[in-house]
Amino acid sequence: MMLSAGGDMSGQVFEWLSMDAIGKLIARARDRVVLAAPGIDEGVAAALRLAGENLPPAKIQVILDVDEGNCRVGYGNVDGYSSLLGTGLSIRRCRGLRIGFVLADDTGYIFGMPPLMVDAPSRLAGCPNAIRATSDQIEALVAATAPSAPPGPSPAAKPEIGVETVPDEEIKRI
Repeated sequence: MMLSAGGDMSGQVFEWLSMDAIGKLIARARDRVVLAAPGIDEGVAAALRLAGENLPPAKIQVILDVDEGNCRVGYGNVDGYSSLLGTGLSIRRCRGLRIGFVLADDTGYIFGMPPLMVDAPSRLAGCPNAIRATSDQIEALVAATAPSAPPGPSPAAKPEIGVETVPDEEIKRI
């Protein structure tokens, strides 16, 4: 149920997905990255920066609930947010987001990250908090978080979450 020593997920449906595992998954991405989560830590931010160096900006979607209160309870931390400043990555907002989705290439997980100031990660290690997404779920989540509708005959649609871009100045104030 955990990330193996080699950095691969076990292939089970129910998994334990830590911030470290999310970072490792993102760091291996070669085609696309989507992350929607309550917050991030420095490790996830480092993986997103690496993805930003290796992928075009349109291939990286980051949607967070950027809020100082989230940092206080442990849904990520200030250094995670602030280390994305100046990277050229667009951070979009979803207020109140408490479930997450991470996608690296064609591997995706839907997860619930515990607030780390309430639940110690060491106590929860191995306890399932994520479900491996199917290919249909991955495509539906990508479509629901895309900044604009793909070209085609359908009218342009807004993403379901992450409509608003978070200004750098707001991240600096946290």
